[in-house]
This record gives sequence, structure tokens and C-alpha cells, in this order.
Amino acid sequence: PASVQATLSEVTPDGFTVWRRDIGVSCSFSDHNYTLEVNANPGEMSDISYSMTNYDVDYNDPQGCEGGPEVDIMSLNGNNLGILTGANNSWSTNLWTINRSQVISGSNQIYVDTDAPGTGCWCVGVGYIEIRAKLGFKVVAQTPQKDDKNRDFRAANLDLTVSFSSAYDAATLTQNSFKLEYRNQ
Repeated sequence: PASVQATLSEVTPDGFTVWRRDIGVSCSFSDHNYTLEVNANPGEMSDISYSMTNYDVDYNDPQGCEGGPEVDIMSLNGNNLGILTGANNSWSTNLWTINRSQVISGSNQIYVDTDAPGTGCWCVGVGYIEIRAKLGFKVVAQTPQKDDKNRDFRAANLDLTVSFSSAYDAATLTQNSFKLEYRNQ
């Protein structure tokens, strides 16, 4: 499409990170191909969903089309999410719960197979595409590793390190927000 905006990313008040791209295409009698940039590691995501707004999806009304009602199939990175739903001459929102394996860090491929049965009767519009997820802050690596035995815990040989899933504010790191525990001295 001629007028497409870049992917926008924001964090909502309820803690979701949202990657969104406004498309703004009204009814089109062709398939839709878009990319949505996600700049996060899917392994750190939870409560993931994909949504999009669609115009003029007549999935329940054949309107005289001999091929039957409209069937438009949505896929994300080659994963079939399902059939678009909606009504004649109106905008609707389609929403799918997805898992980490269906999202990639980088360009996510969005494909809508418009008029999948090939009747020639149907078109569909796309308003926006969006991936929404909660990103977790957690320890992703540390030394010594869990169940590491026979370590020399003298200060000169200890080598304590911790890596987090994202950047942190050093002022928030206190004895109450981060604890190092050990079995015995």
C-alpha cells in the first residue's frame, strides 16, 4: 500500500508492550502482505495476542455470491490463525491468542488470503495490525550456575555475575529487590 506508517511500540498502563502498524486500506480485492517489527525476545513474552481491524468481512452473509460467504484466512509467520470475522460495510476487530513460537524478534510476516475459495466476490480492508505482550524482567544467566558444586567461594575466586532480561535502574537494586542466597558459609 502507498501510505503505510512504521511500526509503533508503546507500553500500556496495564503493563503490555504493544507493537502496532497502521495500514489504512479500505476494501481490496487482493491478498494483504505486511510486516510488523517486534524488537523484543519472544522468550521473554507472556500473554501474547495478535489483533487487526478489518473492513467489510461478510463471513456470515453470502449476499448473492454463488461461492457462499466470505472466507479470508489470516496467517502470522506462516502460522494459520483462522478466518476473519466481521459484517458488511463495517469495521471489526479480529483477535487471536498466540504463543512465543509464532512471534519472531524482527520482521513478523502478516498475510491475509483474501477470498480464499477464489469466488471473485469478496474484498477486505485492513485498518491496523498489532502484537501485544507482557515482557518479563528476570534473571536470564548467573554464575555460579544452579547446582554448581565444589566452587571456591573465597572473594578472589568467587566470580559472581547476574544477567537480566532487560536494562534496570541501578537505584532500584536494593537488598529487598535483589537477594543472593546461599546454604551455609
